[in-house]
Amino acid sequence: MWSIYFVALAATYVVTGRRGDATGQQAAAWGLSIAVALAVISLPVLTTTWAEADPAALRLGYSLCLLGTSLLITVAMCLTLAGRPVGAWLLLPPLAAGPLLAASIHRRPRRRRWRWVRPARTGSRLLLRPDWESRLGRTELAVALDEGFWKEARRNLNPQAYEQGGVALLVRTPRTVLVFGAVFPAQRLANAVACEFPSAEVDRVRHAINAVAPSIGVRRGTIAVTWVHTHPRLGVFLSGTDRATSQRWRALDPQFTPIVIDISQAALTEAIGVFNGDGRKILPMNTTAGLVDRVALARLRAGLVGAYAAGGAEPPMILLGDALPKGAMSRGTRR
Repeated sequence: MWSIYFVALAATYVVTGRRGDATGQQAAAWGLSIAVALAVISLPVLTTTWAEADPAALRLGYSLCLLGTSLLITVAMCLTLAGRPVGAWLLLPPLAAGPLLAASIHRRPRRRRWRWVRPARTGSRLLLRPDWESRLGRTELAVALDEGFWKEARRNLNPQAYEQGGVALLVRTPRTVLVFGAVFPAQRLANAVACEFPSAEVDRVRHAINAVAPSIGVRRGTIAVTWVHTHPRLGVFLSGTDRATSQRWRALDPQFTPIVIDISQAALTEAIGVFNGDGRKILPMNTTAGLVDRVALARLRAGLVGAYAAGGAEPPMILLGDALPKGAMSRGTRR
């Protein structure tokens, strides 16, 4: 939107100049100057919250700001060469915007003194590797399972247990669904053919993800949640009850893709299924490695554990591909 209005101001400047409208031309020039000054102020503010902003959009914003600055300097030079003093004044707003912004950011309010502050190191780790989307695209998979997550599922899910339901964590692209984790809370009902857990668990997981998102370099909404449940020794399919449940979920999320796991099966496509809106498996599917950062996964796990502890709830089974601490054992190992 900024670039559209900026181009409109530039066009107004050219048109009024050709018509000999000096007043209109100066007004358009002042508009260009103010627009550049606002860009100089706003872009650094967005950069300070890099985890909340799209890096590609920020790079585009800086490029547009640089082009706008070049155009403004050209306009100022033209007006100056034409003998109009306003040409020099046009450069003042962008010139003053930078120091004023720096002074307002780095000022100490209590003592009302000015000082420069070295940015604190947050040590944030990106959950998704920088080239994850391009690497995922080269696999030509419709469903990609994080290799670490699937190993944890194989190790921790009991093929002899009752059904379990929970929340799966995934990232969607236009062509691929990346499944990298799951949370199985305490079940309200569990038997050989059915399971039930409180719907509040979905909100608990979502709030925990949003709370930890800045520290793992993802924007809110990047990580999607979906329904996952197990079919021990029954195979992966959507029963009539599953289809009815999926319809209720899909009313809230049109891209909803339920997941069913039967860990007793050896073949991958028979052990897990991700289903589309028609109730059919989304294929091809395979495991992938190197797309998700293990340190960031450990922070996500800590956030989920903390959310359950803060609410006084029973700890869930969390399936993430982060490395286990030395001396720790998974539930599968303890069994």
